[in-house]
Amino acid sequence: LEDDHSAGEWREPRDIRWTKIGVMLKALEPGGWCANCKGVAWVDADLAVISFGLDLAALMASSPQASVWMSQDADVRYMVNSGFILARNDAHGLAVLRAWWAQDHGQNEQEAFSKLWQANSPDKSLSYQIGQKSLPWLR
Repeated sequence: LEDDHSAGEWREPRDIRWTKIGVMLKALEPGGWCANCKGVAWVDADLAVISFGLDLAALMASSPQASVWMSQDADVRYMVNSGFILARNDAHGLAVLRAWWAQDHGQNEQEAFSKLWQANSPDKSLSYQIGQKSLPWLR
């Protein structure tokens, strides 16, 4: 994925794990294939679904202040596990994805998000509930 999203063909010089952020960003940006959707979800191929009752539209409706949802990672070095990402199609959701995409790609995407969050959030702890709080630094 080139940094220039207007390019016809994307090439990925980065770690392949970054592709999910670029794909979601391209989907939600004006003219993207999901530009008119309420949101977009990324599911890694190795994600194990254990509850089929989760309604993503209901989750989004129940948390109108949130724009991005991810689970916490079991590895304490990372805030989130990016194997599942739900991003609302609004200015804040796009801002989160853009800020994440702009990070140093010499690290994995989970580490980059953790550093981004800790550098800019009002609560620097790893226990910060991303889905319950906004990211005022991106508004």
